[in-house]
Amino acid sequence: MERAESVFRPEAVRRYQDSREKTVLPLFGRPQVRPVGWIVLGLLLAVMGVAALAEVPVYVRGVAIPVGAPDAEGVVTSVAIFPPESLPRLKVGQRAFVELSEGGGIGVGTVTDPSPRLLSPDELDAQLQTPVRVTTPTKPVAVASARFAWAEATNSSRAVRSPRALWVEVGSRRLGSLLTPR
Repeated sequence: MERAESVFRPEAVRRYQDSREKTVLPLFGRPQVRPVGWIVLGLLLAVMGVAALAEVPVYVRGVAIPVGAPDAEGVVTSVAIFPPESLPRLKVGQRAFVELSEGGGIGVGTVTDPSPRLLSPDELDAQLQTPVRVTTPTKPVAVASARFAWAEATNSSRAVRSPRALWVEVGSRRLGSLLTPR
């Protein structure tokens, strides 16, 4: 049997076959989107996992009122006043940070003597031993003593007696637990 001739012109068949041939980029020239996406997703999940397990310190905010003159090393004893709910969290030896000046200098100290009970405003005034009421709490407060190296203590005794912002590190929490409601 003889082969039948094509109804298409040979030139048209060749152009059709040439147009069907595609240029394929080599593997190194073509981006692999799917594997790169999985790698980025995996790295993102790993970073989120590490961040969720990281420990961050928890602070209780209060007010430090220096009492007495600084000793030879410039250490000042302060009365620290906290909200009542802070009382069970205050312990001897916890790190405390006090704002030394309006400019933002920070002094580091320790809690030396937390009060075992809440103090009324009158009891607080008696402990501060000042004729003028320095603070005006209207309800009982948690009180502790703290010692700080107060660099500006030698410059002005009036500056030392003024109330300062205070933070006491009372523990730590996992960063992930901050995202969940209490």
